[in-house]
Amino acid sequence: RRGRSACGRGFDSRRLHHIDNQSRPKTAFFVPIINCLLYDCVPRFPLRSRLQMMGAFAQFERSMIRERQRQGISAAKAKGKHMGRPSELNAKQMKSLKAKRKAGVTVRELQDEFDLSHASVYRLTA
Repeated sequence: RRGRSACGRGFDSRRLHHIDNQSRPKTAFFVPIINCLLYDCVPRFPLRSRLQMMGAFAQFERSMIRERQRQGISAAKAKGKHMGRPSELNAKQMKSLKAKRKAGVTVRELQDEFDLSHASVYRLTA
């Protein structure tokens, strides 16, 4: 299972905190602090430490995935691969669009001719 978490999907710190809160007994609201320290916290400690370890491993694994992703992107850029979404217009259409806009053709006419939104026309002619 390459690229998958060993701990399962979705084990980030918020999820682990939620699991930890679910493991607490519901009747410990009015227990004095001494009793809480003696009875409430001690049984949960192994569970809490396991959840913290799972969180640490998941965080470490995620950082390793991010590092491999960065290496892959830099290798692709070095090979000359194009990153991101393809351009809406080719180079010839871009020159034509800019020339027509400078000549005074309205944005609405350019939208219809090149099948672009008004935001794209403004962005490409800026």
